Amino acid sequence: MVLRFTNPFQTMTNTSSSQALHEFLQWEHAKQYTGTDDDMPDSCNHWISELTDEQVADMAVDVYRQGI
Repeated sequence: MVLRFTNPFQTMTNTSSSQALHEFLQWEHAKQYTGTDDDMPDSCNHWISELTDEQVADMAVDVYRQGI
């Protein structure tokens, strides 16, 4: 199984803000993930659940500054 994530900024206008945030976090997780495809969804959910508000804000600011 291969999971594919679209760039969340391309879909933000078509989704709710909570869905857009979740897609953004999936995208960020996928960029650094090195495990197997089968474990990716559980790993992503665990990773998201461990993030602080400050970490999420920092990721969003970094992406904004990169102009993505």
